[in-house]
Amino acid sequence: MSVLADIIEAEADEVSAFVLLLGEEQEALKSGNPEALPDIVARKSTVAGRISELTGRRNAALARNGLPADRPGVAGWIEKNPGDTAARKGWERLQRLAEEARELNRVN
Repeated sequence: MSVLADIIEAEADEVSAFVLLLGEEQEALKSGNPEALPDIVARKSTVAGRISELTGRRNAALARNGLPADRPGVAGWIEKNPGDTAARKGWERLQRLAEEARELNRVN
């Protein structure tokens, strides 16, 4: 597994944790339990910080390989490294989770 794939996998795991927290937040809002929100917000902030750090590491790894940041860089990596199926699968998972997080956040 490439360093990039490892970073993307860790990033996807953190976004998955964020999605779970958004689900908790949604349940607290639905059930009229506002006292649960400060703890959830604090945990979301911690996870968001880890996501940000991993995104920075991913972008640094892309830059070391002469690629731009974010989506264009990962697309370039996947194109140049078709055998890195772990990076491709991890990126697809990360994109699905990010979309789920965006939708949950919008609803909340």
